[in-house]
Amino acid sequence: KRERAKIARAYVKDINSVLPSGWPFQVDKPDAKYTVKQAVQLALQAKINTTELNTHRSYQSHARIFLLYCEEKKISQLDIRDFTKKDAYNYMDYVLIERKLSPKTYNNYVIHLRSLWYVMVEREMIQKNPFVGIKRAAVEKKNRRTFTADERKVVARFLQENDLTMFWAILLQYYCFLRPVELRRLRFRNFDLVAGTITITPDINRKSKKHRIITIPPFALGIFRDPSFTQNHTNYFVFGEHLRPHRSKQCSPNAMNKRHKRYMKAWKKRGDLYDVDGLKFYSWKDTGITDHSKLVSLINLQRQAGHAKPETTLIYYQPDEINYEMRGVDNDIFS
Repeated sequence: KRERAKIARAYVKDINSVLPSGWPFQVDKPDAKYTVKQAVQLALQAKINTTELNTHRSYQSHARIFLLYCEEKKISQLDIRDFTKKDAYNYMDYVLIERKLSPKTYNNYVIHLRSLWYVMVEREMIQKNPFVGIKRAAVEKKNRRTFTADERKVVARFLQENDLTMFWAILLQYYCFLRPVELRRLRFRNFDLVAGTITITPDINRKSKKHRIITIPPFALGIFRDPSFTQNHTNYFVFGEHLRPHRSKQCSPNAMNKRHKRYMKAWKKRGDLYDVDGLKFYSWKDTGITDHSKLVSLINLQRQAGHAKPETTLIYYQPDEINYEMRGVDNDIFS
C-alpha cells in the first residue's frame, strides 16, 4: 500500500509538471522496483490465493528455502530484474548438490519456482522468466505398481467383509479415479445413486477448481446402493474421523495410506499375498485406469479422471510387458 501511494505521488508530480503545456501529453511511468525478497513474497501470496491448501504448502516450502539461500548469498535485496538465468542455475545446482534431492523433488523445485516467476512476469515486475529453459531431471520409474487380478480379489473380498469404508475407498479409486485428498472431502450428498453419479464440486477438487460429474459403473453402484451406505446422513463426510462417516471431521490426510499399509503387511505375513512391494493405496488408481483402458476409450478415461490432457491420464497407465492385442492380430503381410 505504501509503495502504491509512493508511485501515485510520482504520477501526480509528473502530470502537474506538464499540465501548463496543454493536453494531450505523455507521462512516462515511474520505474517501480522490487527486491528479490519482495517479489517472491508477492508472487507467493498470489499463488496462495489461487491454489488449494496442499499446494500452498509446497509453494511456501520452496519459497522459504529459496529466500534462505538468498539471505545466505546476500542477494535478497537485489533488484528482481537483476536476478538472471545464471542465478537461477546457481540456485538449482545448490539445491541439487547441497540438499541431495531426488530427481522428482528437483523437478518440483523447478516447476514451483518457474510458476512463481511467471506471476512476476504477469504483473510486469520482470520481462523474462529465468527458470524457463532449466531442464527437468530424468525421473526413475515409479515404484508403485498395479494389483494383479488375484491380488485384487484377495484385497476386495477381505475389505468388503471386514472394513466397509476402506472397501468404498478402493472402489472410488478403482472405478472413479478419485485422488485420496478428494475422497477425504466427499460427503454423502455428493452421490446421486439414482442417476449413478458423483458430483465433484470446486471445494472438493481444489487442484483445478473444476466442477465435474463422475459416472459410477454398475458394480460399484450396486455396492453404494446398499443400506450401509444410503442410510448415512447426507451431510456427513463419507471418510470421517477414524475412517468412519462423521458429521464434521474428515479423516487425517494419511489415514487411508496407513491402514492400507497395515493390511498389506498382515496379508503378506499370513501368506494371502506373496509380494506386496509397490502395492500402495494409490495403486488402486493406477490399477483402475490400466484395467479400464482395455474397456473404454482414452478420451473417456480422461473424462472420468478429470484430467485436462490425455498425457496426464497416461501417467497412471501401466501396460503389460507383452502387447496381447498385437499378439491377437490376424494380419498376413502377403494378403
